[in-house]
Amino acid sequence: MTGQGDRIETASRLRALAPLVLRRWEDRIRDEIAAARHEDPLILFNEIPLFLARVVQALSAELDGEERFAREQVCMEHGAQRAAETDYPLSAVMQEYFLLRKTIFETLEAEGPVGQTAREMITDCIEIAMREAAERFAEIHQKTLKERADALAKADQHKNEFVTTLAHELRTPLSAITNALYILENVTLDDRAIRHLSTVQRQTRNLARLVDDMMDIARIAQGKVDLRRDIFCVADAARSAAEAMRPLIEARGQDLEISVPSEAVLIDADATRVEQILMNLLNNAIKYTEPGGSIWLTIEREDGNALILVKDTGIGIDPIVLPQIFDLFMQVDPSQIGSQNGLGIGLSLVKRLVEMHGGTIEADSRGDGQGAEFRVRLPLARGA
Repeated sequence: MTGQGDRIETASRLRALAPLVLRRWEDRIRDEIAAARHEDPLILFNEIPLFLARVVQALSAELDGEERFAREQVCMEHGAQRAAETDYPLSAVMQEYFLLRKTIFETLEAEGPVGQTAREMITDCIEIAMREAAERFAEIHQKTLKERADALAKADQHKNEFVTTLAHELRTPLSAITNALYILENVTLDDRAIRHLSTVQRQTRNLARLVDDMMDIARIAQGKVDLRRDIFCVADAARSAAEAMRPLIEARGQDLEISVPSEAVLIDADATRVEQILMNLLNNAIKYTEPGGSIWLTIEREDGNALILVKDTGIGIDPIVLPQIFDLFMQVDPSQIGSQNGLGIGLSLVKRLVEMHGGTIEADSRGDGQGAEFRVRLPLARGA
């Protein structure tokens, strides 16, 4: 049989066997391609029957430019449709065509031999289909990824703007409350009122610190925070932070032990920001340690760095949570700590401030009820 006769005969057989080819192909891809397993048939067969018809046309006659373009368009549409399916990887699209070629040949050969000319043309059609579908898939998928990235960036910008606006709005009533508390400090009150005043003052300080953290996290994200570096002793910042947190520690009946070396550990950093780092770490330890628990703040020198250790006997950190502990708005299970849970800003802010100083931070815990330890490393000042 001539090459042309071979093609025409194969085309006639493939036209008659097309429904069987498609059924077998569907069974095969549902079995071998996870993304296709539960897909709707209308989506699964998108463009494939038409592509198979184009293959039959290619076998039936000489393939002119217009027919080749039509076939390639079908392949491009198939690739575009698969790109729209979020669970469909490019490898699955390629495997579809491999399985289609395999199914075509197995079905044809079950009825009789397939000539070399027809075999080469079918293989050529499949390879063109794979190339065109892959190019279209990649084009659409890249566009989709860019759109999603742009949407996420815009949402992040809106979030930062919202946080900044919220913090500004909270500062006005907070200032009024603070002024009112200052006036009450100079008024004669009975013991019960003094206790209530102390509670309000403590909670107002917490709120002020939270508002400041909200402002800082938004400003850092927008690149609006500059460090005012100077050389100072880390131990001084540790003592200042501990003193600032002392009222909270005493209110919860906790014990804080501070350990600093006799030799000054000097760093070139923003003293206010380093103190803020320490206060946030201490606040975290206070919050997640039961009343009567213990907290340790240790300063050491280690391989060209100032090492800051904050350790507690608190509720600990689940190993599953540890990798995300510094993520913004990350929170532990509220049932573990009652009403003490926060917004999940403090540790994220600490990490960003540490990294702005060229340092590192890591968290460690043996698990629930085993306490936690945070290790901050900041570069020592040159020559220190």
